[in-house]
Amino acid sequence: MDKANDLVYISHILDATKLIKEFVAGKSLQEFEKEPMRFSAVVRQLEVIGEAAKRLSIETKEDASDLPWRKITGMRDFLIHDYIEVDLKEVWKAATEDVPELARELEKYKNLL
Repeated sequence: MDKANDLVYISHILDATKLIKEFVAGKSLQEFEKEPMRFSAVVRQLEVIGEAAKRLSIETKEDASDLPWRKITGMRDFLIHDYIEVDLKEVWKAATEDVPELARELEKYKNLL
């Protein structure tokens, strides 16, 4: 992959994290589980994050090696291929804990590019 395109993919990831934050804002896990459109939207944005992460150059991933790239791309693979077995509690955890942390760290990294 071309490192010159990485800023585009990082922007896609950050856009998806912002949407996820909006989708879960003010909601509880119980509310989230009862709203198929909301959890479907979050799952889709997690897929976008994983796909964009897959497209980042190896060099960029090495430069930002403190980020869990394998977990990020693995989540995308699981959501796409094992969609029947998706655990909404895990999606909620990713949306409310992992995504905000990813956004913070990626913003710092983006500013260094």
